[in-house]
Amino acid sequence: MNLEYFIARRVSGSRTGIVSSRVMVRIATVSVAVSIGVMIIAMAVVAGFQNEISYKVTGLTADLTVRAYVPGNSYEIIPVDYDSELVQKLSSIKGVGAVQQYVVTEGIMQNAEGMQGVMVKGVGADYDWSFVRDHLTQGSIPVFADTTRSREIIISRLMANQLTAAEGDIVNIISVGDNVRRDRFRISGIYDSGIEEFDSQLVFAHVNTIRRVQQWYETTVDGYEIRIADQSNSGRITSEVTHVASSAGDYDTSTVRQRYRQIYDWLDMLDINTALVIILMFIVAGVNMICAILIIVLDSTRMIGVLTSQGMRRWSIQKIFIYRSMYITLIGMLTGNLFGIGISLAQQFWAPIKLDASSYMVSTVPVFLQWSNVLILDIAIFAGITLLVMLPTMIISSITPEKSIRFQ
Repeated sequence: MNLEYFIARRVSGSRTGIVSSRVMVRIATVSVAVSIGVMIIAMAVVAGFQNEISYKVTGLTADLTVRAYVPGNSYEIIPVDYDSELVQKLSSIKGVGAVQQYVVTEGIMQNAEGMQGVMVKGVGADYDWSFVRDHLTQGSIPVFADTTRSREIIISRLMANQLTAAEGDIVNIISVGDNVRRDRFRISGIYDSGIEEFDSQLVFAHVNTIRRVQQWYETTVDGYEIRIADQSNSGRITSEVTHVASSAGDYDTSTVRQRYRQIYDWLDMLDINTALVIILMFIVAGVNMICAILIIVLDSTRMIGVLTSQGMRRWSIQKIFIYRSMYITLIGMLTGNLFGIGISLAQQFWAPIKLDASSYMVSTVPVFLQWSNVLILDIAIFAGITLLVMLPTMIISSITPEKSIRFQ
């Protein structure tokens, strides 16, 4: 039997000792529990924000965009002829969910109540409406066929509020650029993504109608949007799409992160906040554990003297208190995991904590528990606290048997 572990377990189960050591043990246990719980909640909330915002951005755009290459000017768009062979090759790549054509034009949406600058995105029958459908607040998704033109559009709730418009209303869109003209559209549906950068300008229309507005051929497109079905292999899929597109012609492939770098840079900054929370909570838990073990060591001075006089080595005596600290840490971590995971799961399934969507882009606090990260956190914190508590146990080397046995 491990003698040090046996003694540590007996001492832990004993109710003897001064009141201050027992109180300090409770404080250390609670501090570890609260710290672990806060760390788990912080990681879950940040991961939830990152996933939710990324989901919304890719839902309104796409994971990848293939368009004509423009040297030295990534913002200029050169229309190209629809390439069915390229679309077929892109669609055949394993992990690609959808390949859809699009055209974009800028304009001014106007009704009797006012006007609003918009970016009209023309899409066809191949467009994946799943995200927009999930975020519709009024109306329905129009049916866009390849062989006809439709005058129905989908606008955001933000635009509808600014223009006092509703489903079924007629609005004018004045195109800007080389071909200035006014066209009438009917509002088929109203969506609300919660991301103001898109909601303030993005309008969905029929691709054939926008081609007519631009006076383009019926086969002209600005590019192709690609949705990735298998996100776990997004790197490989991006590489294959880039290779296929560049082989088919002078095409440029860009990821959603490259196109909306400012949004993803902000999401990446949230990781810094998480790291700060983890560091601060680790310091709180570590300091309380050091204080608790130090008091326990001082409370056990007579026991240390007796064990030393019986020939037990200093390191073996230190191991007794390290085992004791590990027990306290494990109890605190178990409680903290139950607290942090419980709060996170409650928010994930019932969402009791609400947010102002206009400020945070989401209406509830999003959470996403990454179980592997929770496990890594537990292992790292347990190892870190165990190393820290070795510091106060070093005081044992200064305790001599002749003085400690008489210690009261």
